[in-house]
Amino acid sequence: MSDGSQKLTVDPPKLLKASEEIGVPQETIRKALKTFYDTIGSPSDAPWGTDEVGHTFFLVYSGQDDPSQRSGGYQLVLQALADLVDGLDNIGDKTKEMATTFIEAENANVEMT
Repeated sequence: MSDGSQKLTVDPPKLLKASEEIGVPQETIRKALKTFYDTIGSPSDAPWGTDEVGHTFFLVYSGQDDPSQRSGGYQLVLQALADLVDGLDNIGDKTKEMATTFIEAENANVEMT
């Protein structure tokens, strides 16, 4: 239990900087996903060939080797990465919003004095 002596300190400029930095991994993942989609496209367009090994790889890659899977494992990974990009985008926006709110509150407090 707190005795009330703890203080919350916030550095709004550092929060703004952090919100910008969150965009770096987000943009890296977004570009990697775009490159993947542009290069590979759908599993049936992928460059692993049509021989027995290529066909087996396609079946595993696309999830068609396991009837319990509705889509390939690659789709789950790609969806997870797309969700990660969206999550990082949301975190960056919320961090920027929080920093802006703190700055506005500080400015309002200065104006009141």
